[in-house]
Amino acid sequence: MSAPKIYFGAGLFSKDQGYNSVEEIKPWLAVLSESKSIISSIDTAVTYRECEEWLGQLKVDAQFGFPIDTKLTGGPHPALVATKDNIIAQARESLSKTGAKQFGTLYLHAPDPRVPVEETLSGFDALYEDGVFKHFGLTYHTSEQVEEVIKHKISFVAYSPMAGGFLAKTSQQFRHQPESFHGRWDRAGFLGNVYHFLYNKPPALEALDKWNEIAAAEGISGEEMAYRWVAYNSALTTDDDMVIGATTIEQWKSNLAAIQKGPLSPETAARIDALWTPELKKDGILDNFVAIKGAMVSPM
Repeated sequence: MSAPKIYFGAGLFSKDQGYNSVEEIKPWLAVLSESKSIISSIDTAVTYRECEEWLGQLKVDAQFGFPIDTKLTGGPHPALVATKDNIIAQARESLSKTGAKQFGTLYLHAPDPRVPVEETLSGFDALYEDGVFKHFGLTYHTSEQVEEVIKHKISFVAYSPMAGGFLAKTSQQFRHQPESFHGRWDRAGFLGNVYHFLYNKPPALEALDKWNEIAAAEGISGEEMAYRWVAYNSALTTDDDMVIGATTIEQWKSNLAAIQKGPLSPETAARIDALWTPELKKDGILDNFVAIKGAMVSPM
């Protein structure tokens, strides 16, 4: 069984993820080059702080030949309204920063209710006619919003197969060890509040207990089980893609090794599918964009 195409999630290449300069991410180049036959594209975004500029300084496209995909801001940005002119200006600035000859996929990062969708799409249309990108993509859009934009065959890019690291944790950490949270889970930062808003809820914690029980019975880690399930046992097909990131080079190698082990057993896959109960679905959040808006008004 073949896995979906793999994208490297470069969102960690920024100062708020612990890297102070482009020099500190240079060791990743050798590692990514070793995986070049596996990686279909490098995934970045305008909102990933220094990421686009650093990718350009490393010449990941011009010198190393990695295709680059990026996301233009939409709803989340208070100033960059997704008008035609702003869409075109953002895309050309991203092209300049990354040094890419052409983007593989150019995404609208989130819907922007401040302008008609036709206005936003006219910017993408002009960019496509100029050869700025090959494929148009959407993230954080509902199925209804997708239908409004496009009505022909589309492929899916699955992000956050580890649920932001939630599936590598235990409920004990949430209930009794809050001091163990660092990085994106640190509640001292806004992103930490977003992730806790998404997952730190009784139904999700109960499911996490069962998730770890299933992994233990299979004799593998929760991390490996997550990557293999998304790659082989989820609704994704070989026409689709999945974005994989890592905090460290060792973690990246471990993630790839997990995927290369192939699908989970049918029994394990069935047990995982059974975790998606009506209670969990009712308490779930659609995506990170919805969670960001929710975390802004939540008393958490």
